Amino acid sequence: MDELKDLERENEQLKKETVDLAKEAAVKSWGCLWSLALMVFSIALGGFVAMKLWNGLIVPTFGLATLSYWQAFGLDVFVSFLTAKIGNKNDGYENNQKAYVSIIATLLFWGIGSIAMMFI
Repeated sequence: MDELKDLERENEQLKKETVDLAKEAAVKSWGCLWSLALMVFSIALGGFVAMKLWNGLIVPTFGLATLSYWQAFGLDVFVSFLTAKIGNKNDGYENNQKAYVSIIATLLFWGIGSIAMMFI
């Protein structure tokens, strides 16, 4: 009789562990989707800011042609590849912290550029 109770307890414990593992897997998958969404947003924001700053600063200053979103997006990706760090990708940032830093830096760059546009 004691063996049966022990088996039932073990069965309940295994059920709880299985549920906990399923919850943990679900949280990790949402974290992966969130990271992907942050990356896509960061890249799209970079193209938008490049377009706004090019059309607001370079066009009036030097008289060059305006850029569409996709042209600015390509320019942003190209410059990002040129200036990317080569080597160890683990530079002390946590999972999404690098994306947050990228978004904040892009927004700050846009803000500084917008202030500069006021004087042109």
